[in-house]
Amino acid sequence: MYITHVKAEFEADVFFPETDFSEWEKEILFSQEMDEKHKHAFEVVRYFRP
Repeated sequence: MYITHVKAEFEADVFFPETDFSEWEKEILFSQEMDEKHKHAFEVVRYFRP
């Protein structure tokens, strides 16, 4: 499962389903800090079951 985690708080009315991530391994594929080109910091993460 690939998920982009945006490091910010937003108002929303649709949410990702609750997931027990304790059963998953996490691999950070890309990490971007906030800068003049990117309004928010974010990470692209791959979750996989061992």
